[in-house]
Amino acid sequence: MTEPASRAERKLRTRQAILDATLALTSEAPLAAISIRQVARAAGIQAPSFYVHFDSMDSVGLALVEESFASIQALLLGIRRDVARGRDMIEPSIAALTEQATGNREHFGFMVQERYSGSPVVREAIRRHLAQLEADFALDLARFLPAAWPNEDIRLAAKLIVMTIVSTFADLILGDFATPQEFVDQTIALIYMQLRGALRRRSGDAGASYPWQ
Repeated sequence: MTEPASRAERKLRTRQAILDATLALTSEAPLAAISIRQVARAAGIQAPSFYVHFDSMDSVGLALVEESFASIQALLLGIRRDVARGRDMIEPSIAALTEQATGNREHFGFMVQERYSGSPVVREAIRRHLAQLEADFALDLARFLPAAWPNEDIRLAAKLIVMTIVSTFADLILGDFATPQEFVDQTIALIYMQLRGALRRRSGDAGASYPWQ
């Protein structure tokens, strides 16, 4: 016989139900257009119960941002371990992120949408997480680039990679690619072209060899 759920377990389930309901609703409208009453109805709870877990729709949005980026960061952590062994990070990162995005379209769609149309609080949270991804990519790029490269150039190259990924992922979510593999191939090609251009800016790197050459 199954034991009844504890109060703490019920509370966690209700909180997750609110997050899941909100995420589903954002596929039809931006977070700012969704009311607490709509979320409560979709989650199968009374509106006052919402406030046991969140104090506003912005706080739900922040929780969804954390939930979305947590899975991305966990995924990239394993890839970064391979980078530490001297392996290229671009191709495995894009392939792994694409697989995750196609399996979690609601989360990625939420981030794409709210990055531009969300409340200032939610937009700032997304910006902060993207800045952390840029910092992580910069550390990994530095392993492949000459020591003479200024840190600012490395940071700009990392920023360019993240901006490209975010832009093309928006196209993926919107269904602008026939297959996920087409998306992977195009995104990798774009990033490699950008990195080759960055290398040409620095004549001292003319004879160097990199994974993207």
